[in-house]
Amino acid sequence: MHQGAYEEPELAAWSEKIAGFDGFILATGEYNGSVPGVMKNAVDSLFVEWTEKSVSFIGWGSTGASSALEHWHTVITFLGMKLTGEDLKLPFAEVFPDFQFTPGDAQNAAVVELGKAVAAAA
Repeated sequence: MHQGAYEEPELAAWSEKIAGFDGFILATGEYNGSVPGVMKNAVDSLFVEWTEKSVSFIGWGSTGASSALEHWHTVITFLGMKLTGEDLKLPFAEVFPDFQFTPGDAQNAAVVELGKAVAAAA
């Protein structure tokens, strides 16, 4: 781990951006029963910038990204992050009819609660 010091300008900029936040709501899809590769690479490229920060998740997929969310929970445990709030699972059949994102009142309220949980923990 580079302790936040990176030679590559893109990685240094990513580090600076993430270090500037106290908490996160990460939105994730699910691919082949796991996390999106590009998103995992972005998270894995840093370490100290994530440690001890709060995080909540929104997932979408056939089962609301259940498997991906389980994998993310393992990853954030190793990063030393604090899981806050309840995962918001957005199943395709329920929230994406006709391939249009149409959250209901319950999903909208859940996003607000995730924001409150992250802010309170940060």
